[in-house]
Amino acid sequence: MFVLCFFKLLTLIAFLHAVAPIACLNFNYPQFDKKDYKTIHISQETSAVSGSAIQVTLDNSRDYALTNLSERAWYAKPFKLWRRGGGVDPIRASFNSTFVINISPFPGTTSVGEGLAFIVVANITVSENSDGKWLGIVNEKSNGSSQIVATEFDTVKSYPEDFDDNHIGLDVRSIYSTKQFSLNDSDVQLSNGKDIRVNVLYDGKNKNLSVFVAPNETTDFITKFSFFESIDLSSYLPGDVYVGFSASTGDQIELNCVKSWSFQGEGIGGRSLLWVWISVPVVALLILFFVVAFFLYRRKSRQEDPEGAYPNIKDHIRSSTAPRK
Repeated sequence: MFVLCFFKLLTLIAFLHAVAPIACLNFNYPQFDKKDYKTIHISQETSAVSGSAIQVTLDNSRDYALTNLSERAWYAKPFKLWRRGGGVDPIRASFNSTFVINISPFPGTTSVGEGLAFIVVANITVSENSDGKWLGIVNEKSNGSSQIVATEFDTVKSYPEDFDDNHIGLDVRSIYSTKQFSLNDSDVQLSNGKDIRVNVLYDGKNKNLSVFVAPNETTDFITKFSFFESIDLSSYLPGDVYVGFSASTGDQIELNCVKSWSFQGEGIGGRSLLWVWISVPVVALLILFFVVAFFLYRRKSRQEDPEGAYPNIKDHIRSSTAPRK
């Protein structure tokens, strides 16, 4: 019985270690290469890892037309964004996603279209007909209902609501941004082929999202604040989500590159689970100690008093071996 309990506890410990990684998510790619296909997944042949970057939409026209593409690239493992707590309010994780993007006209052209986005999404599958103005985020049918939140980097004024052709926006289940910020008065031009550094910060405790955008060479990056929005992501997304990028081209094309990416996601195991991590190993060791002590005590007792271990051994032999009359 003791041994069985011990091994059950060891199984529990192994299980807890196995499920722990989904609670937090941390990775860093200073640049990308072919080996990163193991952890960076792309939607289909018109995305690629090449030139030390993720080409969210294809960067050459040898095999495919570059117009009217919609693609995604994402980190393979899910992130635990929130979970149910003891009360009514869920426990939300915070995260920090920092990346360098480069959007440029296709060589030999001057016009661009359509844009790139950082996405937090339930289902990573690319929606059909999400090219052009949809940025690979949603399509006409799923617009307004898809479980996705995106920070868009839009290079075309596709809708009357768009500020201009050089803006960022927060898209909540829809391509129509709930928050926009024009970059025309800043030192950032999204589509001029220069590296742009972006920081997306979500504070799960206070339910707000901040976005910083600046030229990659900027030293005072933290001062390049773009926008702040109060938002509870648990109202729009499930507990387990994927993080990554979407991009599209339309009749006009552009190169949509992600050159580096780091992500730090907070674990939300909760303080209530702390006792599990402390007590389970302690209890397992105590049980092991008592099991060993018990068997050593039994062994010692038998060695010191063999007749005491079997007080009626003669009667037992006689009764079991004597012929019956």
